[in-house]
Amino acid sequence: MFIFKPLAAAVLAVLATQAFAENNTARQDQHGVLNTATIEQSGSGNAAKQSHSGYANEARLTQVNSQAGTAQQAQAGNYNVATVEQADSTTAYSNQYQYGWNNQASVSQQASESASVNQSQTGTANEAETEQLNTTQATSRITQNGNTHWAHTLQEGAVASEVSVNQQGDNHTALLWQRDGSNNVATVIQTGNDTSANIYQLDSQGSVATLEVSGVNTSAYVTQRGTQQQAAVRIDGQNGGALVTQEGSNNDADTTQSGVSNSIDAFQAGDWQAAQLSQVGDYNIATANQTGTGNEFYADQTGNSNVLYGTQEGSDNILSASTEGSLNEITIGQQGDRNVAYLSQLSGSDNHITLQQTGADLRVNLSQSGTGNRVNLIQQ
Repeated sequence: MFIFKPLAAAVLAVLATQAFAENNTARQDQHGVLNTATIEQSGSGNAAKQSHSGYANEARLTQVNSQAGTAQQAQAGNYNVATVEQADSTTAYSNQYQYGWNNQASVSQQASESASVNQSQTGTANEAETEQLNTTQATSRITQNGNTHWAHTLQEGAVASEVSVNQQGDNHTALLWQRDGSNNVATVIQTGNDTSANIYQLDSQGSVATLEVSGVNTSAYVTQRGTQQQAAVRIDGQNGGALVTQEGSNNDADTTQSGVSNSIDAFQAGDWQAAQLSQVGDYNIATANQTGTGNEFYADQTGNSNVLYGTQEGSDNILSASTEGSLNEITIGQQGDRNVAYLSQLSGSDNHITLQQTGADLRVNLSQSGTGNRVNLIQQ
């Protein structure tokens, strides 16, 4: 959060307030420096629009107990702040647009049957924040173009809700939270370098998380706790890292990377989990750990000097992994009953497989083609 301290001689403040009533329509336009615009509305069928041009301006808009509330804010310049608060509404809609640098946009929506937020920022070092609490069919969309943007969203107690962040440029950060809900969807799309994307879906059921990241030095994180959740991560570039953590039952993780020197880590704890890891390129690392029963783990790597690690603890586990290329390494550990492992290294040379299985009724199928390959198999 920034603090703007202008010269005293540059102070210009204008305050405008809309009184409480029903079916209100308010519009405010301000140009200059250090302006403040405030609108407060209560009742049904309210609509408000605020616009600023200049810098260090602030727009505040509050709508409560509204049957249908619509808020629109537009700011052009630098160091501007736009804030919307909507509560206890049947439907709540907020649209914010900012152009410039070091601007802030925030929306808070609570106890609405249907809530929607659209935030768009173009420039540098802008911040967008959305909070939606105890809403049904809530939608939050953030679009940021430029460099060094920050986006944060929180949906709590939401049902059949959706949040999406699209960031284009370098040095972006996206942080998405969905808690205590069901059938929610979270999506992050980032294009650029040195970006970070984080999705947290906690105490949820039937939620879906999707990350699509392209660039250099990127990181993608998904954390899910609940049942019947899905995570999909796609990374294209170099020096990218992906981490997927799932706790609960009937969860599924699918990760794909293409490029050089990327890494995937997948951790699953619970029953009936499934993980799919795929990498294309050189010097990549993939790791999967599963704890529970009835797990399945599939992995494939194409390229050279790649490494695959995997562990499974429990019963009825299935593992299938393959690599294509040279100087690749597969290391797998299985502990439990009736595990099945299919490992293959196709084409290339100087590849290595290590498999350790502990338990009863285990089956192994290993295959290698090429020259200078090695296999180390331990069954206990």
